[in-house]
Amino acid sequence: MIINKLLKYRPVFAWYWLIVLYSSYVTVLNHNFYSEYLRRISESNNSELILKISLPVIVFLFSCLFSILFSSRFILKPYLSLSILILSLVYYARTRFGVLFDSEMIQNVVETNSQEASTYINFQSFFFFVITGVLPAVLVWFPKIVYSKGNLKSFLAKTAVFVTLFTVTAGLFLINFKALSVTYRNNKYLSKEIIPFCAIVSTTKVIYRGIKANVAPPEYQHYAKRAMLYNTEERPTIFIYVLGETARAANYKQNGYERNTTPYTDEQEKMIFFRDVISCGTSTNVSLPCMFSSKTRSEIDFDKTEFEDGLTDFIEKAGYEQFWMENDSSCKGVCKNIKNYKSFEKTLIEDNEILSSKCKSEFCYDEVLLADLDRILAAKDNESKVIFLHLIGSHGPTYFNRTPEEFKKCRLTCETSDLTKCTQEEIRNAYDNTLLYTDYVISQVVNKVSTYEASHNIGVLYVSDHGESLGENGLFLHGSPYYMAPNFQKRVPMQLWLNRNMLEARNIDRECLVQNSLIKEKYSHDNLFHSVLSILNIKTEYYKSDLDIFSSCKK
Repeated sequence: MIINKLLKYRPVFAWYWLIVLYSSYVTVLNHNFYSEYLRRISESNNSELILKISLPVIVFLFSCLFSILFSSRFILKPYLSLSILILSLVYYARTRFGVLFDSEMIQNVVETNSQEASTYINFQSFFFFVITGVLPAVLVWFPKIVYSKGNLKSFLAKTAVFVTLFTVTAGLFLINFKALSVTYRNNKYLSKEIIPFCAIVSTTKVIYRGIKANVAPPEYQHYAKRAMLYNTEERPTIFIYVLGETARAANYKQNGYERNTTPYTDEQEKMIFFRDVISCGTSTNVSLPCMFSSKTRSEIDFDKTEFEDGLTDFIEKAGYEQFWMENDSSCKGVCKNIKNYKSFEKTLIEDNEILSSKCKSEFCYDEVLLADLDRILAAKDNESKVIFLHLIGSHGPTYFNRTPEEFKKCRLTCETSDLTKCTQEEIRNAYDNTLLYTDYVISQVVNKVSTYEASHNIGVLYVSDHGESLGENGLFLHGSPYYMAPNFQKRVPMQLWLNRNMLEARNIDRECLVQNSLIKEKYSHDNLFHSVLSILNIKTEYYKSDLDIFSSCKK
């Protein structure tokens, strides 16, 4: 009854007026783009006043042009509705966290599981999405739209409108060409500020890459087929590779931070801390494949990493037994060939009372990995093994969910996923607690493996995948385009613990390692593949000594 009454008041107007209304909405929500572009223009640029007027007009016209491509009777409304929903989500992420949606970020979204996605959902984000996305998307369907009759007449009308708008847009662009081109040339990320089109274009690229990989996948490259041990060793080797999540180097005292976030590993006298290690990416989706690749960041093709052998394949071929214990979202494909794989999602271990006690909500604390570590170390203790522990570490924005109560040494913490509701100090406190807890877990790993110190060559390596922004310059979380990402997202901690047997077996001068570790930005994720091969005594033609952190410290 109510719906019938409302339908009586449905406005009736031509298809192009709906596009005008939609484009006006898009123009208003692109205020971040205008302010960012103008901020990048030199104060001495005389075109700034014209640009203040021209930029919104250009965005409006561009939106109209783009929408005309979808202006047929059965496509226009679905396109506009979907576009508005995307616009709302992207606008919220940009405004709240400073996130830019390039192809890398879209890939991160695609690979995010439901548990991880749930950390971004709260009342405010839901309400924001309903008001700015769902409601306008529904309203698109309310008016009755009149389309031109006749296919030829409709085509000619749309073509005339398109050409006219294109001419005006091109004219405005040419008037401001110098200011626009110079600014964009030096700040190419600005194109990713235009919403929702940046997300739509990036999504199209991701879909295209996915289709291409499935339809015509590249030939698999068996790089590890000739990997082997250099020689038979006197003692078996235990190497534990702890993969951190979202830990940034800036919040460690070894890099000048005022707090001590490594009190537990400080007690491990053999522990070496490497200063300001450079990450390969600003997201797990990029960094993890890069950390396990034989190629450097400048050489790697991320569309092909799943079709070529990585670090774990070389280790397997050399004869080590491997174990992967997962407490983050996934291994991003780098553990695909490891037979001994176990995920510690709460739903998978809830029948185990001991393990479940280390879980909260849908997530488990990283301590959950330690119980299985004891079992793995004890089994076949006369054989060499490599154990990967993938931590959830400091994954935000729910930093408060990463740390058990007894490890929350910094009080007054941010207790919500909406970081804009918290002070900088509250966010920092919650984040530092996660680093303290990760440090505790690392120290426990060392303690457990140390019981085998007399009989084994032992190594423990910890390195984070990427860093994190905690609100500096209005930027939160991670995943920013690498070329514009702050060092907070690109500098990570790395720690190494080697027992005496390992140092002697590999002829390594520990003091040399310590001295090299003090040099800022000396090492990066590019060094990991070659250094791990070296410490595991693996021979392959893909090993590069100049990227091995141990090569310069061999006796």
